[in-house]
Amino acid sequence: MVKESLEGIHEYFIRLENGKELDLDTWEGLLPGRFQTHPFFFFNACKVGQSHRVANIVDGWGITMIETGASGYIGPLWPIGDKGAADFGIHLYNSLYEELEKNSTVTVSDILRKTRERFQETGDPTYLSYIFYGDPNFRFVR
Repeated sequence: MVKESLEGIHEYFIRLENGKELDLDTWEGLLPGRFQTHPFFFFNACKVGQSHRVANIVDGWGITMIETGASGYIGPLWPIGDKGAADFGIHLYNSLYEELEKNSTVTVSDILRKTRERFQETGDPTYLSYIFYGDPNFRFVR
């Protein structure tokens, strides 16, 4: 989630199951050695794909994930509905599974394109909200 203070400063956090908030600074502090395995992250909550520039520094979940060693990150740019977000996530993972069953490798851009095609079927703009941070040639490998 993203909160904006009265001063226009954006605060990025994820509300955890216990109600506590995990912010970017805490996330970075949890990873003193950075990721060695370069995991891929998909966050499915309102506006967690946004980034903002403050004093020539770009801040946000996507940027932070890449800086801490992730191979890629997907998150939505604007508020999303529960139904559309759940459907997007299901189709994203199903598309990934199906493509890796057919081929031993697939690009993240192909998976996103295939998942976004649901917009034409549903008309729900949630499917257009998701953005990818990372190498555009990134490939999932089975």
